[in-house]
Amino acid sequence: MSKQFVLLVSIIIYLCLSCSHSSKSLIGGLIEDKCSNIDSCFVILSDITPFEWDSMTVFDINATREDVLSKLPLGSPYSIDNVFRIYFFHDGIIVHHEFEIPQWDRPLKNTVFFQMIGNYKTWTIKNSHFYVGRKKLKNGYYFILSPKE
Repeated sequence: MSKQFVLLVSIIIYLCLSCSHSSKSLIGGLIEDKCSNIDSCFVILSDITPFEWDSMTVFDINATREDVLSKLPLGSPYSIDNVFRIYFFHDGIIVHHEFEIPQWDRPLKNTVFFQMIGNYKTWTIKNSHFYVGRKKLKNGYYFILSPKE
């Protein structure tokens, strides 16, 4: 194969992925199901997740590599910087994780943002209660979760 062909295919794949209009967030989809057709609602994450977990840590875009690695089990994969991350744990093992590359000018459908102070925050199943604000996009909604504390 020629280098030009490989480059062309790479560019096409990149453009297709960057044109995606929907987040791949399971959590965003669950919140959309729970809060459909209303602009604000209240969610207990432990009640809507389809997997068992006992704690969840959310990392802001400003969390450093050291912040993330200090909260994850030894040997956990770390991919890239400058993303929002959500990790769910059960007995210290990661049972679900998501990350989202922020697109401030045009958030993707079902993207979830957490209001928090600092670069990361941990919640347990006992305090994973959130007020949800639903914000309109051209092709759907994104969500802002504010903890009930």
